[in-house]
Amino acid sequence: MKNIGIFTHDLYPYKPWGQGRYVYELAKNLRRVYEGKIFVFSPSPGIDDPYHVEVFGGSHASAGKNIGFSIKLGFVLENLIRKYDLGLVHYQGGPGGLFLIKKPSIPVIYTVHHTYYQQSAHIENQRWKKLLFLWEMFSYRKSDFLICVSPSTKRVLGRRYKLKEGLRVIPNGVDGTRFFDMNLPRIPNSLFFMGRLETRKGIDFLLKCMPVVKNGCRDVRLYVAGSGCLKRELEEMTEHFGLHENVRFLGVIDDRDVNEWYNKVSVVVIPSVFEGFGLNAIEAMSCGTPVIATDVDGLRDVVEDGVSGRLVPYNDVEGLRGCVLDLLRNDLERQQLAENGKNRVKALYDWQNISRQVAKIYQIVIGGSGETVRFHCF
Repeated sequence: MKNIGIFTHDLYPYKPWGQGRYVYELAKNLRRVYEGKIFVFSPSPGIDDPYHVEVFGGSHASAGKNIGFSIKLGFVLENLIRKYDLGLVHYQGGPGGLFLIKKPSIPVIYTVHHTYYQQSAHIENQRWKKLLFLWEMFSYRKSDFLICVSPSTKRVLGRRYKLKEGLRVIPNGVDGTRFFDMNLPRIPNSLFFMGRLETRKGIDFLLKCMPVVKNGCRDVRLYVAGSGCLKRELEEMTEHFGLHENVRFLGVIDDRDVNEWYNKVSVVVIPSVFEGFGLNAIEAMSCGTPVIATDVDGLRDVVEDGVSGRLVPYNDVEGLRGCVLDLLRNDLERQQLAENGKNRVKALYDWQNISRQVAKIYQIVIGGSGETVRFHCF
């Protein structure tokens, strides 16, 4: 069985979110089901993995970050292919991911986490990222197969990138031994947000909703975990709205404490402008905590409105207020959503099943299974 090289800019635990966690979990689980060696290449230092290869260490701090890393990687990719006897290259794509400088001598596949088109279309101060859209499209067109983490991402690639063939949806997964129901007592009337404090994550929208939520529930508590460029602005908003007793900023919480936080709050709120997937949603659902999310790309693929969670339109203050108050007041609905959410995660987002699907793609693309797949024709 041929060796696989997974290339990523971010990697857990050095970069503990999104693509970094995806690659960490994928590689760990692939090694249980794939007979060849799974190498991971990234600039992340100090990774405790004998099959991790640090390439251009320190690139996280350089100008351009993932862009600069992509360019430098293009000059050494063939050397790495030969040195580690790789039979397939697996790039991580989308904002924060890698660009392909030129097609390598062996098959290459991409996991597309979300797209620059979505960022430029939905976030006003990131319109300039449309310039990266063409490079991103060039990279995908040079690949042999695309793994999309959600149906929303696949639709965007079809409609905006004109990629119709060689795409398959394989979602992110959740580690059930790390995110599970601890049966802890819940903090009454508590909400939890975890993520980067930036526009795309919608935390400013959530804070704008809190005064009207407070009008219906005086002792509501919102716990905000994370850091980012909006931190000072959000703290000022909290004071302006008189929410200093209702909103608590936790900063970046220790990775070992995340499961406990999911377990001790009443509801997790994910108010994003859009997502490639909705990793926080399946983590919370795995813990038996009901989720309120925005009805946007990525999240609507994960959360079934009224079944495994609740969906509200982004920027609909009254809609979010009503949804939050409904769940805080209705113990039975919270319990039903929580149970349905746990069942959905077990059925669809188990890492062992997901890693088998990815391993099957590896075998198809490198010709190991005898099956055929339709590739891009440009």
